Amino acid sequence: MPSCFSSQSLALLRGLRENNSRLWYKDRHQEIERELLAPARELVLDVGQILAPLFPGLVADPRTDRSVFRLNRDTRFSRDKSPYKDWLALIWFLDTDFGRLESPCFYFHLTGYSFLWSVGCYRFSQPALERWPQFLADPEKGPRLAKIIEDYDARDLIINEPFLKRLPAGADKNDPLAKYLRYRGLYVLSNPKKPDLQLFTPEASQYIANLLLSGRELLEWLTDLYKGLALPPRLEPKRGRGRPRGS
Repeated sequence: MPSCFSSQSLALLRGLRENNSRLWYKDRHQEIERELLAPARELVLDVGQILAPLFPGLVADPRTDRSVFRLNRDTRFSRDKSPYKDWLALIWFLDTDFGRLESPCFYFHLTGYSFLWSVGCYRFSQPALERWPQFLADPEKGPRLAKIIEDYDARDLIINEPFLKRLPAGADKNDPLAKYLRYRGLYVLSNPKKPDLQLFTPEASQYIANLLLSGRELLEWLTDLYKGLALPPRLEPKRGRGRPRGS
């Protein structure tokens, strides 16, 4: 299987954007599998081999709904009833108790016209969110995060917008790090770029890995945040005596 995309990969994504129907997809199912999904799975494995030694426990699983996002859209609760996404998304995430979107991760996104990468955590798990203020208040960890974000700004990378409009109650407004208390997830994002020729060569895996490693400092910081965190044990429901049925 090819471990890189082709011009036909992009043409299929453009076609999916212009003809987003089940019939169009069905007629090109084998071509989509060969030119888009097969290279994606190979890239997941190849990029994972490069990243995993640097981040033990990193998941690079080429199955759908693991490291490869499905193209089918869940339209049950969406106004947009288009059956398919017109982009391909891949993710390499730390093996935690919280799932891929609530764990530190690397992300790659390809459309028929552009691509981008992202590194960070899209939604903090509840245990990570509870630890977040402690890390910001730490005399080493807090300033280190601020320096990482400052360096990304200097490189014209994008930091996601905060979730909260205001600081939480009790936050010190004079603390320069207090603004990060408004975040419920943190990631760095590249500006979308026109697909690079290196995406279509055998060196694509190393090229993508190098792009993702541009955000490794943030992933290292977040890995430290998540260290030792786990889901709390499930509590048994209390068995009250209650009133007898029928009384």
